[in-house]
Amino acid sequence: MTQHNLLIQAADSLAQLAGRIEAWRDGSKKSRRMPEELWQAAMELSKVYSIHHVSQALRINYKNLKKRAHAQNKKNLPAVKAQHPLKFIELGIESPSSIPECTVEMEDGSGAKMRIHLRSATDLDLYELGRAFWGKPS
Repeated sequence: MTQHNLLIQAADSLAQLAGRIEAWRDGSKKSRRMPEELWQAAMELSKVYSIHHVSQALRINYKNLKKRAHAQNKKNLPAVKAQHPLKFIELGIESPSSIPECTVEMEDGSGAKMRIHLRSATDLDLYELGRAFWGKPS
């Protein structure tokens, strides 16, 4: 059966259920709760349509339908096998053994070149170094 046919059947089911709920409303006292079979049918339709759509179409309480549908879904979930409690595992991650390093290369218009290899230097002002190399006063 195609998805289109399934949606048509679901739409028919939604219309039929709406009629059954209206018949129950017309023939019952207002203080009575809606029968469980009607709730079950509404929950089945919420598998095809959103809970909001079903509650609007059937004029039933959204929060009640949502709570029932989620409770039904929890019942249908497969049981999780009990596992052994997790144990602490020390990974032994050490600080990196390599020292951060970089190379700075500069060349001016006359062909003078400067190459500096830095290891673990983090406070060097490269802007000032460049200005000093190119001879531009501050």
